[in-house]
Amino acid sequence: MPVANWEWLVLPGLSALLWIFVPLYVRNNIATMPEYLERRFGGRARTLYACLTIASYVLVNFALVFYTGGFALERMWGSTGWLPYGGWRSSPVPTPFTAG
Repeated sequence: MPVANWEWLVLPGLSALLWIFVPLYVRNNIATMPEYLERRFGGRARTLYACLTIASYVLVNFALVFYTGGFALERMWGSTGWLPYGGWRSSPVPTPFTAG
């Protein structure tokens, strides 16, 4: 039930932001956040935002996907190795995902 309450209560806040920022973006012909940052603060801000976005995506999302995928495979197959004969564990590059 708390999730449903969150979904209902976020509507007024998002509506207010929608009415404030959409006209600003349409008036200035802006389609993306990096484009807005470049117009407002310069090219370095756009590059920094792009680098931070990619880094956070790689570090947070990929780690979560690899962990949950490994967890699901372990639960389905009952094995800690990815392939027969060791899989990831027999690779020459040790990874933190195979420790365990």
